[in-house]
Amino acid sequence: MFLKQTNAISSISIGAVLAVALTLNGGVMSVAQEMARGDRAVSANGAVAVKPTVAVGDRLKITFFESLDIGSRATAGAMDPAAAGPALQTFYQRMDLSGEFNIDQDGSISLPRLGRFVLAGRSVPEIQADLAITFTRVMGRPADVNVTITERQPIYVVGPVKQPGSYKFVSGMMVIQAVALAGGFEHGLVGTSQAIEGIREIERVQKSADQMKRLLARRARFEAQRSGMNSLQAPEQLIAIAGENGANTYLASENALLRVERSQQDLQSTEAVTAVTLAQNELQALRLKLTALETQRGIKAERFAELQKLMTRGITTRNGVVAVRSELAEIETQRHEALVAIVRAEGRVKLAEQAQRRVHADASASLIRAIAQVDSEISELNGALASTELIMTFVEESSSRLTLAKTTSRPTYEIVRQGSDGASVRSATETSILQPGDVLKIQMVMQQPARNAGNVKETRLEHGRLQLR
Repeated sequence: MFLKQTNAISSISIGAVLAVALTLNGGVMSVAQEMARGDRAVSANGAVAVKPTVAVGDRLKITFFESLDIGSRATAGAMDPAAAGPALQTFYQRMDLSGEFNIDQDGSISLPRLGRFVLAGRSVPEIQADLAITFTRVMGRPADVNVTITERQPIYVVGPVKQPGSYKFVSGMMVIQAVALAGGFEHGLVGTSQAIEGIREIERVQKSADQMKRLLARRARFEAQRSGMNSLQAPEQLIAIAGENGANTYLASENALLRVERSQQDLQSTEAVTAVTLAQNELQALRLKLTALETQRGIKAERFAELQKLMTRGITTRNGVVAVRSELAEIETQRHEALVAIVRAEGRVKLAEQAQRRVHADASASLIRAIAQVDSEISELNGALASTELIMTFVEESSSRLTLAKTTSRPTYEIVRQGSDGASVRSATETSILQPGDVLKIQMVMQQPARNAGNVKETRLEHGRLQLR
């Protein structure tokens, strides 16, 4: 609650608005030739100060303070008006009318009970005066109005800057300030990134070349294993890439691996041969045992026949015949077991022989697969090396173009501004004043002498790409 003493309501005057003429040239308006929209006030030293104006998209905080007379300072019961003291006036905030409002696309806002007001392009003091007059006319009482811009549309920076995007608008912001907010021009960043990319490509080439040499040495080892050689011969392609000394360096480790793998392969072959020999020896022993049992069976059979004849004549007893028959039955049982053991031994011999053949077949197949895998990797690596060479050529050319752009380019500026009649494009300079919602478009123009003329040939560098104009 505020109190102040007054004898009459002071009148409110509205400042005159001075229009600034804008000259159009082919649809492009020079920002350097126009002042920022808003009222001008002449200061004491004669300088012209530009008042900020509101625009579409701004958010305004509008507060109404109504004036009310609360009576006299005379004592209660005083009958003489002349004896009464001066009237007191109080102000209180009209909460029903105050609030925050966004300026619509048509440049207006709507206030409760007061109606719609077109505010876009008008200064804050002018808006306050108009709202106060309207309040007095509608409510019949005077009021003070306070208008504050709480939020404004951002400005947008596009083009060859390090961080294009939207940035908070500040009153009086110039083009060069917006460029600074966007991190400055991207020449240095692009050059650094291309240099880093070039270093990475060189590292990739070196790694790929080293991998190629190792693959060629490995393939030579596989070929030596398949041919049964005990030492490696340097391939011509490896010598061409690494030189004779370099080739011997890569083959040294492969020679060591060849000796180790040759020893393992010989050990496997020896084990397979030993298994076959043992199985064959077992089979031979069983066959000899079977031959002996068959001989014993023949002898026992003759003995059994003689004892039967003697028993018929009564020369021998039945017990002797039964004993020989038992012996003959036991020999027959052993002979049957020997036959079964021989069949099993023959199976083991076949399995051992198959395992022996499988050792050689598996070793040969493994070498064939390994050689095929190495050939596939060599082919893929050749393709990768070719692609890397193309990339390095592109990086070198881009670096040359970027160096030329950095030494001969200059920035040009255009402002895209949305108005009541739609968007318009204005040429600008580094000191041109921006308004809320402006889009600052930056282009780099390279200047280099033409070969056959004295004029200047322009090339635009947009977003890091060279485009002839």
